[in-house]
Amino acid sequence: MLARPGQRIHVYDLIEAVEGSAANGKTTIRPEAEDLEIVREVGGNGPAIDGRARSEYRTILRDLQAELDEAERMNDLGRSERLSTEIEMVSQELTESLGLGGRARAASGSAERARGPVGKSIRSVVEKIRLEHPALGRHFATAISTGYFCAYQPDPDRPISWQF
Repeated sequence: MLARPGQRIHVYDLIEAVEGSAANGKTTIRPEAEDLEIVREVGGNGPAIDGRARSEYRTILRDLQAELDEAERMNDLGRSERLSTEIEMVSQELTESLGLGGRARAASGSAERARGPVGKSIRSVVEKIRLEHPALGRHFATAISTGYFCAYQPDPDRPISWQF
């Protein structure tokens, strides 16, 4: 980040720079050479199951329950057991898709899972620097922003020249 002041760098790229491999396990390409746009997360943090899928699950549950009732009336124990297991599985999926108050639970994307540890690591390093060199630590604490994209944004009125 210090070598590219003002440039926003995605957490995947920071992980790759440190670990030497793409965070998502895929080979990286140079999209700028191909005139491509970078899209880091398809879908993002949308609902785990959308309203249409929940409605279809409920329909399936009603149908399975009707089949189970019929199987029990006919004393078909094997079929009843299979249908009960299936009802339990579909019910579990529905339950896991709902959060507090019955609202749709958001799916956590891989970028979200990477964002937290990257930000925590950066803040930890800045704190270690602050303990050894308070002025430099304060500078980094105010000049570095974290999130899905991280950046080193020094005060433009106080340019800094780094020696690498």
